[in-house]
Amino acid sequence: MKKMLFWLLALVSAAAMQACDDHDDDRHLLPHQLPQAVTEFIAQQYPGSRIIGGERERNPLYVLEVDIVDGTVLREVRFDAADRWVQTKTEILLSEVPPVVLDALRASQYGTWRIDEVDHYASPAREWYRFELDDPVSGREAEVDMLPDGTFI
Repeated sequence: MKKMLFWLLALVSAAAMQACDDHDDDRHLLPHQLPQAVTEFIAQQYPGSRIIGGERERNPLYVLEVDIVDGTVLREVRFDAADRWVQTKTEILLSEVPPVVLDALRASQYGTWRIDEVDHYASPAREWYRFELDDPVSGREAEVDMLPDGTFI
């Protein structure tokens, strides 16, 4: 009886997990499932790139995030509900940040903080860099956005 109860619970758990996975899969899109306007934009803006897949988001700024490989760079290209490009996020190396931006960061109150990650963002209106920082003394964390000229946003 205990074995039967165990297997029944295992079966119910597996079915519940499969139902969760099915719901989550509704948000994931294969390259051929993406809107034509999205694939055309990516082909034009990032020629030669390869679309990995997309995901429907619950974000007020963008509703579709498409992952692409552009050469050796992974990018997240984001679109609104009308399939218009909103922004592209690219994780970059510290060595790819313009010196004027790094100099401004080092001269600021965050000058001694450790840089965990740097992302480059591009949108129709502007481009900027987002730094994820940790203060080695206090353990505090911060996100700092800066324009390519070193101005804080």
